[in-house]
Amino acid sequence: MDDEDDEYAAFNDFESLTEEDFARLDATTESSQVHPTPTHFTALDGGSTNVLAHASTSAIPYMAIELEDTEWFGFHANEDEGSPIRRHRGKRPLAVTDILSLAWCEVQFDYGMRQKRFRKLADRPALFRAESGKEIVVQQEVAARNDKTTKRGQFIHKELERELRPEEIKVLITSKEERWALRLIDFLSSMVSLGAEGRVREVPVFGILDGIVVVGIIDELLVHDVEPEVGTKRPSEESSPSPKRPCRASSAPPCETNPGPASSPQRLRVIDTKTRRTYSLPSDEDAEPAWLQVMLYRRLLTSLLDSSEQFDFPTLWASAGVNPSASFSPEFKQQAAQALGNNVPACLDELVLVMRTRLVDLHLPQLDDTLQIIYRSQNKYPRRSDKGKRRADTGENNQIAEAINMSLEDFFQAQLAAALKESAALANAPVSDIHASTSCASPAGAPPASPNSASREPLVDLNVNAPPTPSPETPPSRPDIIGTKEFVMDDGVLDAYLRNALDWWRGKRPARGVSDSQTGRCFSCEYMDGCEWREKKASEKLAATRARRALREATPTW
Repeated sequence: MDDEDDEYAAFNDFESLTEEDFARLDATTESSQVHPTPTHFTALDGGSTNVLAHASTSAIPYMAIELEDTEWFGFHANEDEGSPIRRHRGKRPLAVTDILSLAWCEVQFDYGMRQKRFRKLADRPALFRAESGKEIVVQQEVAARNDKTTKRGQFIHKELERELRPEEIKVLITSKEERWALRLIDFLSSMVSLGAEGRVREVPVFGILDGIVVVGIIDELLVHDVEPEVGTKRPSEESSPSPKRPCRASSAPPCETNPGPASSPQRLRVIDTKTRRTYSLPSDEDAEPAWLQVMLYRRLLTSLLDSSEQFDFPTLWASAGVNPSASFSPEFKQQAAQALGNNVPACLDELVLVMRTRLVDLHLPQLDDTLQIIYRSQNKYPRRSDKGKRRADTGENNQIAEAINMSLEDFFQAQLAAALKESAALANAPVSDIHASTSCASPAGAPPASPNSASREPLVDLNVNAPPTPSPETPPSRPDIIGTKEFVMDDGVLDAYLRNALDWWRGKRPARGVSDSQTGRCFSCEYMDGCEWREKKASEKLAATRARRALREATPTW
């Protein structure tokens, strides 16, 4: 594999786009309509943006959100002051890509944060200092090539999103509570779309890993039928493409699904898309970061959908410093009403009740243990001109794609009342009492959220070093699809990786570079010339060579 051709060589950050990638909204007459297909919000960290309208869904509003304050609020207050998580992510949650980029090269990722690699190429410093104080000079030609590869990956992901994404309308949010509300509504609307259409893209997920708030966006979820199995052969042992393979994400129509119980077994598959400049699949070793990424997405999604063990929102709110009873601002509710009518829940507590009730009603299929990565060629898509300005990433790499679903309008108020009434009945108390206990305080008078003693997701100490075994590579069904790789969820492998990665984020160990078998990755890195890890390994090999030579010279030859 030529490592410089893989988007992971550029940290795989593909969630931000140029303003030119968006078309202007034509929605003032259309936005008041109620539509059965989902409507989405996208959170934008300050500034204005143009908006998208796909021809096939031009009547469906897609709501772009501007933040009045571009800063997140305090996170990770319990972590060490000098740790990477406090220095680089002190005002925002960790993104999934923050955790998984370490799997490619920890030293490269550390250097990238110190150089502020999230900025536009022209705004990055030409040199910076490593933790040791050494001055690292950036290879500008390599940096430009990596930036070009990253932008191509971003564009392709946006093109895929446009296949299913509706229009956008601007909405301003002014608080962390409103930002989290949009995240929840986006997730719920995505699930409604999944139940109706059998496929959805750009699904926000979130959760808590060992006390750390993590957010991310799943490329695609797909409902597919499961054919009866004759034997017990595992997908990794198959010698030909599995007959259970779902519809092609890029070309086939959505698999047919029913919101209720299906006549044949169905599964919900997590899919990720990677782009490459060469028309070849990566080796299993180079695909490992992507495997881990999809497994983490599945774990976060599982915690949100598991009806047997409700998601621990009180711990999430305490960790994020969010007051779940704080009322949304009148401006927020007024603008959100463009998609929801006047039935916008007044606070996060009410929104959580609605979300839980609606998820149960959707009867979504069980999550598939088999995960899939689709590799697409960057060369199939036409290149855009570079006229539009790229807005700067915010460190989270725009992991938030907040969305509101127009199809929620007809049930929000009824679901909220039903949820409150049901809660009251379970507590054997009048509805008015329950409503009073969950009523939303005004922003000015709301008490601060009490930090509950959080139950943390255990990271099981399993001695698992081997990566999950992928199934044989699948031939492409479209010219732009190079092929696919499938593998089975392995909690032990994921637990071991998360322990190791979070130890680095918490400052418990230094960054480590690539192994001897992975040094090919260095040639796509703009920090190669000054890399301390390479210097250290070269010194170790030189010392070992000298020691062997000295031993030979000291050994008699008779």
